[in-house]
Amino acid sequence: MIKRREKTETTYEIKCPPYERINNTKERNNFINKEKRIFLAILCYLILLLSLTNSSLAQSEDSLFQQAVTNYQESPTTDNAEKVIELATEMDKLPPIPEEARRHYVKGCTLFDDAKQPSESADAAEEFRQALLIAPWWGEAYMKMGLALETAQRYDDAITSLKLFMITNPQDSIKTQEEIWKIEARQEKAAKDKELAAKKTVEEERARQEAAQADKAREQEEFLRKIDGVRYITVYHGHSDGKPFDYTYAIDIRGDRIMWTEICYTDVQTGQSHACYVDLLNDRTMKIVGREIRLFFSDGRIQATGIITEDGSTIQFDGQVYERQR
Repeated sequence: MIKRREKTETTYEIKCPPYERINNTKERNNFINKEKRIFLAILCYLILLLSLTNSSLAQSEDSLFQQAVTNYQESPTTDNAEKVIELATEMDKLPPIPEEARRHYVKGCTLFDDAKQPSESADAAEEFRQALLIAPWWGEAYMKMGLALETAQRYDDAITSLKLFMITNPQDSIKTQEEIWKIEARQEKAAKDKELAAKKTVEEERARQEAAQADKAREQEEFLRKIDGVRYITVYHGHSDGKPFDYTYAIDIRGDRIMWTEICYTDVQTGQSHACYVDLLNDRTMKIVGREIRLFFSDGRIQATGIITEDGSTIQFDGQVYERQR
């Protein structure tokens, strides 16, 4: 047999506020006023606490901002500049631009407006940089410095400056980005022009050197033709067996061949001469290089050098002066 569940009724007790349980009207009003005063005291405390918290946060933000500015002034890197700008954008009100920063800014604008060559634009950019060292959150100064750096053909620095401006003025990001693309185009063109100019310079220098070498070769050829077949003579004073002798040496030019020989010797006491032919080179060789005459060992080392005068009249070699004979 299934038992039927009996229904039970749930009762709720409605509690009245404390002051409604007070029958005396005066006591009830006193209680309500006391509650109001407690509520107002708590509300005032919360407002004061919130105000102190906001003030503390504001002081903390200002301290962080000032420290970021100091860091940038000590090390003006892009990262430090971005940190200053990031903190500046979070502030309710930006600090005023110092007068010294505005002075550099005005000087930069004046120099930039009057600039007629890249070096003068670079001077303007330096003034803007000085302004930003004082006020690194100043967006307009970044824009001006970027334009001056572009005119000074310092394209990478110009792009960096405009990117910092874009952070300070995100509402102008599209226009600023377009300006950056223009600078990149000019930078690429300048790089290509520089490469072509360098290539042209190399080619011109190569052509100049080749022309100079050709002229030198022609001059050398003409010089050798002028002394071809010439004999140069010198007399060397020496002794043999205690007797004084004069030895006659000859240098003969035969095209690109040079012969160095002893052709006779003379007894100084008797005046008697004896013809001879002694090859003084043995296994050595002599060559003319420019206006020099060089004596080489068989292994290619230079043993001695001499000088042929420009007009080909004499040769100074091995301490002797050889006179042209024919």
